[in-house]
Amino acid sequence: RLDNFAMVMKRYGDVDKTLWLTETGFTSGDNGDAYGGHLDESGQDEALRMEYEETSGYDQVETVFWRYAYDIDTYMGLTRRDASLKPSWHEFTRLIIGGKGGD
Repeated sequence: RLDNFAMVMKRYGDVDKTLWLTETGFTSGDNGDAYGGHLDESGQDEALRMEYEETSGYDQVETVFWRYAYDIDTYMGLTRRDASLKPSWHEFTRLIIGGKGGD
């Protein structure tokens, strides 16, 4: 989809404008919710890494917002309901903050 956005932006002279991708995320529960997918926590971690690596290849993408910091009914958070950190938390902080994914 980002290829299509980039193509349209180029066609209309908007290559200097930026894109913000909002409410992105992947679930890590097998609850069959409407948000799709039945990833386990390591699958969520891998999907997060792939999303941020893929979007970093587009100059127009300025920001990518993850939808939830903690699990609610969607299991899309970076932390569990008991506030313990999921593997995706460590990957997120490594990618966003540039750290080692610390606690």
